[in-house]
Amino acid sequence: MRSEIFWSNLELWNETRKAIHVLRKVHDYRQAGVVFAQAFVKSIGGPVPDFSEKIVTSILITVEDEAASIAAGIMYGITKRDNLDDLSTCFYGADEFVFDVVKGFEMLTSRTFSGLINGATLLLETVMYIPSDLINCYKSVDDAKALEEWATIFIKPKELTATVEYNMKHHFPAMSLELAKAKKLYAQEAYFNFGEALGEIVVIATTPMPVENNCF
Repeated sequence: MRSEIFWSNLELWNETRKAIHVLRKVHDYRQAGVVFAQAFVKSIGGPVPDFSEKIVTSILITVEDEAASIAAGIMYGITKRDNLDDLSTCFYGADEFVFDVVKGFEMLTSRTFSGLINGATLLLETVMYIPSDLINCYKSVDDAKALEEWATIFIKPKELTATVEYNMKHHFPAMSLELAKAKKLYAQEAYFNFGEALGEIVVIATTPMPVENNCF
């Protein structure tokens, strides 16, 4: 029965396989699952279901997948490197990571001054722990090292609050643009792209202050 379904719809399954491959490359596992399910239902002659309900997400995406996609996106947004393992199989502390990232993001979207500062600071602290979270991801060692090197250059603990405050004031339009993008992507559950937008926010927040402003 299964082989008959496949061979009688070979063109459909070839197109489906290509679409899923593209979606998995950008870590959009939810949409890959939707594409597969729609193709399967179509191949057996049933009505194509509406997968817009949130309940589908809870079936298709685990917190490990969510954490892995967000972390990979953040690293790409910061370092532009994407040579990672399947992080969902080796990411350490997925629950805590997702909680801290989402909490920081929610603070940022409050758009109050304190929310922006506290949200950016929490996000930066979470990013600094990503290399430790990847300790068991052997193929991602170089990417984790690149993130550590970036953090060493751009994140100065004694100057962090002053740097974030300066950039919130002087780069707010760029920050607002990335926040709006991140909010839309998170609602779509496009977690890799959401993480990439957060990575861009981190880069903006840690832009070095001009020498005359850096009195700390």
